[in-house]
Amino acid sequence: MTLAQFIHCLDTYGADFRRWPDQDRAAGERLRDTSPEARQRWEAAHRLDELFALDRASAADRSRESVITDAALRRIRNVPTRKSLDWRWLFRPPMGAALGATLAAGLIAGFYAGPVLHRSAQEMGPLAVTALLDGEEELL
Repeated sequence: MTLAQFIHCLDTYGADFRRWPDQDRAAGERLRDTSPEARQRWEAAHRLDELFALDRASAADRSRESVITDAALRRIRNVPTRKSLDWRWLFRPPMGAALGATLAAGLIAGFYAGPVLHRSAQEMGPLAVTALLDGEEELL
């Protein structure tokens, strides 16, 4: 086995010789034991395999991840959505009492202040005649 073939097998199958094809397994172990460069390449591949093994989650970790994900999704689903305009607040007891009091105050103010603010035609009549007569005297 050449060093290039050894590196190709390391890249393809990893550092564990049990995963290598049967015809390359014994030759790869011999080359690893005899060549310092092959030994360095094998050690680097072995460290990489250990990192991959750490990255693979165990069954307990996967179940814990799924429980956390499910809990988060349940919380997201149960969050009440806020509507931009909810007209039902108008019919709650405090708001109904406030609207009723405002309506009553407006009616009372309209009955008592209306005649003062808007004079009737009878009250305005003599003033209009006087203004017209005053205007005629200036013209004469």
